[in-house]
Amino acid sequence: MREFSGEDAPMREGIRRRYVVGGGRKEFGEFLSPLKGQVRKACGRRYDAFYGDLCRNFDMSTPTNSHLLQHLDQYLIPPKKIFVGEDRKLWVRAEFMPPYRLGEGRRDEFYVDPRDGIIKKVKHRKPQRKPEPVTRVEVDKDHVLHLIDGTWFFLTMKEVNVTKTYVKPEGRNLFDCHGKLLPWERVPQWLRPRHGTVQYSGQPGRDIVTNKIVEKGRYAASKRTASKKMLRDAGLR
Repeated sequence: MREFSGEDAPMREGIRRRYVVGGGRKEFGEFLSPLKGQVRKACGRRYDAFYGDLCRNFDMSTPTNSHLLQHLDQYLIPPKKIFVGEDRKLWVRAEFMPPYRLGEGRRDEFYVDPRDGIIKKVKHRKPQRKPEPVTRVEVDKDHVLHLIDGTWFFLTMKEVNVTKTYVKPEGRNLFDCHGKLLPWERVPQWLRPRHGTVQYSGQPGRDIVTNKIVEKGRYAASKRTASKKMLRDAGLR
């Protein structure tokens, strides 16, 4: 690999090639780290004063340092790319996309406020999620307002807690358990649902909304169209 001194380092290098400065290899990112640190320390200063100091601290006569300043925009949005929008908020002029509100760019860290020329840290805006539409409101422990296909219904809820067991069906004495005929007493529990008759300890419910059998928990036992007064009382009108 060809070696370069700090003064005659190339202006451009391939992405995968490395600069060799002073006889030792250095990734180009190692040159950018001090620049990023300078920007971080300059937060709160005027941009023109910072830029003047930067040019004095980095010897601009060397191609490498001159090239470094081309990467300044990676860490600091310059004033020429910031403008005040009609909403009186700061916006960023992007090169390959429409302008966006300052704080919406994930990689933006610092910017120059065009109103006072001060370097400031970007305050990233949290994306605002739209609230989920209300489809269910608890009226009391036994009643619920539920939106179904655009219509509000008043549901009466009930609690059910039944257990089910499987008993020997009438008229059968032997049962095929993987090739063996066994009496009911010897049929394994995990095979009894296949051969037995289900028996509930109580009456299960049928949810009128989902049309499913409910053996444990609350379910909608009945429904009727909610009145305007019900909706007003629930804050839905």
